[in-house]
Amino acid sequence: MDRLQAMKTFVTVVESGGFTPAARKLDVSLSVVSRIVTELEAHLGVRLLTRTTRLVRPTATGAAYYENCRRILAEIDEAELATTGAHTAPRGKLSITASVLFGRRFVTPIVVEYLRRYPEVDVDCLLIDRNVSFVDEGIDVGIRIGQLPSSSLPASPRCRNGASCATARSRPSD
Repeated sequence: MDRLQAMKTFVTVVESGGFTPAARKLDVSLSVVSRIVTELEAHLGVRLLTRTTRLVRPTATGAAYYENCRRILAEIDEAELATTGAHTAPRGKLSITASVLFGRRFVTPIVVEYLRRYPEVDVDCLLIDRNVSFVDEGIDVGIRIGQLPSSSLPASPRCRNGASCATARSRPSD
């Protein structure tokens, strides 16, 4: 028995108020939902639902189990979202370097707008005309115009018309 699937099925039955609406919501047959809940009750050794021809209601034990299942399933969803980054706004520290003139003219307005959209991000802008070591300085993104010195850091062209503008990430992405 897949206990996670059984918990989801049980929660859906309770929230839907019956096996038939739960089966519709889960897009499975009524017999599958009934079998999963029966196996779950056998596994736990308790009756979770009171069944009548008109009503399906959790028992006292079933109501407590339902609350625990909802919490566990919500925590699993939260862990998956946190891991994938889905539906979460960026937060943390972002370090950027660029030349002074280019940084003031182009990077700063973009950073200001970015901070408006994502206030939980702390941006460090190092605007300097000399090349810095991205790794030693803890730079996440470096914007350089012109020929790049040979480097083990990944770089990709970002400008059109043959200009040699590139960005480089100092930390490999997960």
